[in-house]
Amino acid sequence: MFVLGLIVAGTLSDYKEAERVPAELTAALTNIHDDAAAFKQAFPDLDLERLEDNLVGIVGAFQHDLGDDRSTQALDAINELNVSFLEFDRIGVPATYTSRLRAEQGALRRSVLRVYHVQRTEFLPSAYLLIQSIVAIIITVLAFMEIEPTYEAVIILGFISFFFISLLWLLRIMDRPFHVEERTDDDVSLFLLRSFVDRLNGSAT
Repeated sequence: MFVLGLIVAGTLSDYKEAERVPAELTAALTNIHDDAAAFKQAFPDLDLERLEDNLVGIVGAFQHDLGDDRSTQALDAINELNVSFLEFDRIGVPATYTSRLRAEQGALRRSVLRVYHVQRTEFLPSAYLLIQSIVAIIITVLAFMEIEPTYEAVIILGFISFFFISLLWLLRIMDRPFHVEERTDDDVSLFLLRSFVDRLNGSAT
């Protein structure tokens, strides 16, 4: 139980941090878009459509990376914002405004890197293996113990097995909080990012 509590404490902090990431990503994306849309009114030559496509591409690349541990497409999509920022400088957008957008770009990059770290690393793998071994030993020992009457043995074995297996499943979910399809209610939801994409697609039409 001590080792189990240690892992829960470590993974819970990562899980709580992961829950904030979609909101931080959406806020940074929205700030970049809304500022660029305001610049469009003062600088008609600004290619806002390309920027919007880039922002939508960042969300799509991020979702793709969640399903592929070796992919870093989201970082590449974030770096492509530099093309729009260079255009801002070329058409005369004040450098202070461009610097603010680059700060939002940095916030996007930090959030994505944080997700990569949480998704692709396991907190104390040796301790998790130890817990799996202990659970397997406990269930095996109980299965071969002679407990009378038989129905009590079945109830005890079923309850303990359910308890420990559920804890292991919970730890696995907490250790990998993001899934593209959000397969369980415990997965971190990406509805804010989807709402942002729907907003851009709606404004484009």
